[in-house]
Parts: sequence; C-alpha cells; structure tokens
Amino acid sequence: AEILNTLIALSTSITHASAKPTGAAFVECSFRMETSGLAHVQDVIKRLRKIHGVRHVFIGNIGFE
Repeated sequence: AEILNTLIALSTSITHASAKPTGAAFVECSFRMETSGLAHVQDVIKRLRKIHGVRHVFIGNIGFE
C-alpha cells in the first residue's frame, strides 16, 4: 500500500499493477505507469528506494505510444 500511495502522491498514473510472491517474506511488484519525463522517473525511483522493505527498484521496459 505504501508503494501505491507514494506513486499517487507523485501524480503518477498507474495503468497496470501486479504482484507475485517470491518467497516466504518477499513479493515482486510490477507497475506500468505513465510519467511526465525523465525527471519524474528519477523522482519515482528515488522515493520508492526510501520505502522501508523495498530492496530493488529498476526499470524493466520503456515503451513509447
């Protein structure tokens, strides 16, 4: 919930979200989102890394429509 609240606070439009357990205490989350540019992406990554329990943040795929 804290991850979604952070994205919403940054006015990030989330078009798809999914999560799958990767072990007894871990979950891998994936989000498809619309951003306003590179500075917005950098801010999202920076803020997600500050959330307690978040271990890795990465960009998996960038698409332009």
